[in-house]
Amino acid sequence: MKDFSRLGIRVKDGVMTLNGRPYHGVGVNFFPALSLCLDRVVYGDTRTDVEDYIRKLSEAGIPCMRVMFGVFYGEYVHLWAEKEKRAKYHEACDLLVSLAEKYRIGIIASLFWNVNAFCDYVGDQLDLIADPESRSTKLRLEYVSDIVGRYRFSPAIWAWEIGNELNLACEMTDTEFTTSKGERNPFLTEYLTGYYKIIGRAVREIDPYRMLTGGDAAPRTNSMALYRSRGTVTEPENSREDNRAALMWYTPAPLDTVSVHYPELRLMKEYSELAKELKIALYVGEFHGKLFVNPLDALSPDESPEEKAEQDSWNEMLDTYMKCGIGLVTQWCYGSYSQGRNVDPASLELGADGGIVQNLYIRDGINRANSFYQKNGMADTAAYWAENL
Repeated sequence: MKDFSRLGIRVKDGVMTLNGRPYHGVGVNFFPALSLCLDRVVYGDTRTDVEDYIRKLSEAGIPCMRVMFGVFYGEYVHLWAEKEKRAKYHEACDLLVSLAEKYRIGIIASLFWNVNAFCDYVGDQLDLIADPESRSTKLRLEYVSDIVGRYRFSPAIWAWEIGNELNLACEMTDTEFTTSKGERNPFLTEYLTGYYKIIGRAVREIDPYRMLTGGDAAPRTNSMALYRSRGTVTEPENSREDNRAALMWYTPAPLDTVSVHYPELRLMKEYSELAKELKIALYVGEFHGKLFVNPLDALSPDESPEEKAEQDSWNEMLDTYMKCGIGLVTQWCYGSYSQGRNVDPASLELGADGGIVQNLYIRDGINRANSFYQKNGMADTAAYWAENL
């Protein structure tokens, strides 16, 4: 078998490396990238040139992109699940991976962005994600075997991610969630942890090397109170030890990286310290500043208090992540309109104009951070691509 042990980001004792060297980087989310490829391959939609978008990301100096490496809604699972359609699905995935290789952009591949999709497709309730014998679990395991097995040899795959922000559903009593036994109980943290163990082990059987994360948001600041009461008590706020427990819930072995989306800056130092204690890496998978519609920064911060607030908040976030030594950060989001017209349309709030990052200060800030990492020997992506393509 071909050796792929040096491909992608690896994590050892909480430290990210790329090509055997320490790695720090700032990328973007390109959520609908695979949807655009499916649109082209399955539906013949050529109105959006996905290659042009990826090429311009490369030209803008973006080292990696977090991508929904699947479909969002259950009604589209058939594009992969039905065997006679799978060749087209593979063709779309092949297109995305080949473009990432061509333009030297790493992919953080989020396999099951919407955990409900496979449940909806087979008719399972959500608590069955932690049941290894459920129909949805067996179908997910087949997807892992197929996709991870197919792309483990590509240098474009930098990391595997299980899903997106599933922890925000835990212990919430204001949902319509009903268990497989017909009980109106909240979705529980124990389901999440069990699910991550099942999917994580399946990934690790095929790819023992790459960074593996759950894709969660930052812990709710009262997650322990919710956990202990099954959602009926909302106080007090988490202590340091409570946050430690939460990070452990979201990173059961064999996961090696905890994901925190939109973390409160006052807690970043604590999260960073806890991750180091637990010997897991810390990944800020999504962040953005205050949202203000100002394409291409037409109004300067001096002209617009709203633009100043947006830029100040964004720069404070990135500066905090860098000071805390976070290994990987990806900005939300790249895209300018309802992309993926035929498959999982998604309106993105921060985006692109002609394929470049709409808010130029974001592009410049990302470049500034990555240049710092490169100059200090913390991001030798050029050597990675030269040695592995």
